[in-house]
Amino acid sequence: MTDIVEHKYVYCYWVWPWVMLHLFGIVKQSPIPSLVCALFYNIWSNFFSPWNDKYPLDYSIFICTVEALILFIVAYNSKNVKKDFTKYMYFNIMVFFVYLAFLFINNKSFARIYFVLIPNQIRDDGNLTQFFKNKIKFLLS
Repeated sequence: MTDIVEHKYVYCYWVWPWVMLHLFGIVKQSPIPSLVCALFYNIWSNFFSPWNDKYPLDYSIFICTVEALILFIVAYNSKNVKKDFTKYMYFNIMVFFVYLAFLFINNKSFARIYFVLIPNQIRDDGNLTQFFKNKIKFLLS
């Protein structure tokens, strides 16, 4: 069994609460640049990367659809997507650097998490059903 990647070390779990805070008007800064990057990364890693064979097709379709849906919801609620993207790009970069600093402080590596541990963890999960069972088990533990 592969090392389990804790949620706090996965950038999407940083962005998704930010999405909620933004949608409810609590945070003004838009996470659109981070969401676009996350979607492109997920499409690449799930379908075109050297380790894409570790991702079951049902999982790949599901995770890319979820990322696209979240991006669509934020974009739909934006008055001007292009302006929000460029206006908040530097803020998103700052948040990402804080995330990288968090990984560094916790003796973690972005490359190891995203290019080794997550692909192996998904491979070990087996399929989308098992992935959900493991997530529920993790949340209840």
